[in-house]
Amino acid sequence: MRDEIENVKLDGAAERLGRIASDLALLKDKDHVAYLQLHDALRRALKQTD
Repeated sequence: MRDEIENVKLDGAAERLGRIASDLALLKDKDHVAYLQLHDALRRALKQTD
């Protein structure tokens, strides 16, 4: 049961990250200032997880 719950969580996380990638691409095209702000914030967050 725990493995099933973890798999659901992992699937949800992967889906959310996929949406983030497509949202960033949209912002890069339509609102470059917002894109740069979020890009920098994501870069800092990723550095903390490495």
